[in-house]
Amino acid sequence: MMNVLKSKTMWVFLLVVLLSVVSFASSAAKEVDVVVIGAGGGGLAAAISAAENGASVIVVEKMPFLGGNPLLSTGAIYAGSSLLQTRIDALMPASTIANTLLRSAAGTANEELVRFMAAESGNTINWLETMGVSFLPMAGIALVENGGAGLISALVNAAQARNVEIMLETTATAILMDQGRAVGIAIKDAQGSAGEIAAGAVVIATGGFAANRDMVREYKPDFGDLPITCHLGAVGDGITMAVAVGAAVGAAGFGETAE
Repeated sequence: MMNVLKSKTMWVFLLVVLLSVVSFASSAAKEVDVVVIGAGGGGLAAAISAAENGASVIVVEKMPFLGGNPLLSTGAIYAGSSLLQTRIDALMPASTIANTLLRSAAGTANEELVRFMAAESGNTINWLETMGVSFLPMAGIALVENGGAGLISALVNAAQARNVEIMLETTATAILMDQGRAVGIAIKDAQGSAGEIAAGAVVIATGGFAANRDMVREYKPDFGDLPITCHLGAVGDGITMAVAVGAAVGAAGFGETAE
C-alpha cells in the first residue's frame, strides 16, 4: 500500500511540475540559439546541456505531455564506470556494456557508435545525478528512484531552472534549411496554426518508429504485426524530417538512425 501511495504522489508531483513549466504553441515566429524536437529523456537532456552552455533553448513536443518512452519505463539505464557504481563497490567496465550490446546486435550495429555510447555511459549517470536524478544502489544497471517518472520530473526541474521553454502540442513539420544548413523548424499547433522557430542549431530527439506500423514493416518486416507497447508518439517523424533534408538511414538491423 505504501508503494502505491508513493507512486500516486510521484505522478501528482510530476503533473504539477509539468503544468508549471510548459506553454502551448503560438503561430508567432520565435528565434533561439537551439531548438529541440521531442521532450523525452534525450530531448530534455539536450536542452539542459545547451542551456548550461549559455544557449537560449526551446523544446517542442507534439504530445500533450512530456516524457516519451522514458516516462513509461522502469528507469533502468545500462551504464558502466559511473561514480554511483564506485560508491557501492559494483564497478562494471564500459567495455562490458559495449560488448553486451554488440552481441545483442548480432553484427548489425555501428560498433564505433556503440563503443562511444558505452564509454560515455558512466559520465551520463554522473551528469544525471548532478541534475537531481536519484538512483537506487544496484549493481549492473543504474535504476532511477521512482522509475521513469522520477527521471522526467528531475529533468523538467533542471530545464525550468535554466529557463528552457517547453511547448506542448506543438508538432515539428519540417526542418528549415539554408545553403545546406539547418536554420530552424516549421511547426503546427493543436488547432492547425502554422509557425516557425528560427534557430542556430536543431536537435532531433524524437525517438524511434515502433508505433508506426508502415515504417516497422518497411525496416523490420518480421516485427510488423507485433503489439505496440511503446509511447504512441514514436512514429518516426524525426527520421522522416531528417531524410527529407538529405540525411541517410543506417543501421536498419538494430535500430534506425538518420546519419
